[in-house]
Amino acid sequence: MTLLPIIPLAYLIYSDYKSRQVPLWVLLLFLLFQVLAFFSIESITILDLQVNVLIVTILLLSIYVYLKLRKLSINKSIGAGDVIFLFSLTFTFKYIQFNYFLIIAFFLSLIFIILYNKISKRNSKVQTIPLISTVGFCYVVYQIVLLLC
Repeated sequence: MTLLPIIPLAYLIYSDYKSRQVPLWVLLLFLLFQVLAFFSIESITILDLQVNVLIVTILLLSIYVYLKLRKLSINKSIGAGDVIFLFSLTFTFKYIQFNYFLIIAFFLSLIFIILYNKISKRNSKVQTIPLISTVGFCYVVYQIVLLLC
């Protein structure tokens, strides 16, 4: 059951990378599969889910405060799809694993964008991070590693 969300996630990764937009119905399908996975994984508790939601909420509030203090546009910095996606991830992790996952996935996202900008032509530099693509790819790798171990 935990590999089922990878089907819509593959499309979300592609769509976010190409156009920085994701179809809402695919995002909601991913969320539905994540909720179904939550009920099939016995080791993840409601407490894990609550702590994970709290972590994402604190993260998003921190981003909001930072953007307000810097007087930057919230809509140009993080999209609604990114927010829904981050909350969707909360269903399939123990809270300690979720912390590690987010730290590693965000770090790898930054590394990817830095390397991509260095390799690509000067006029095609990416100004925004395709969060669903980079974190989603890390999630796919994580799920495959779980399956193999």
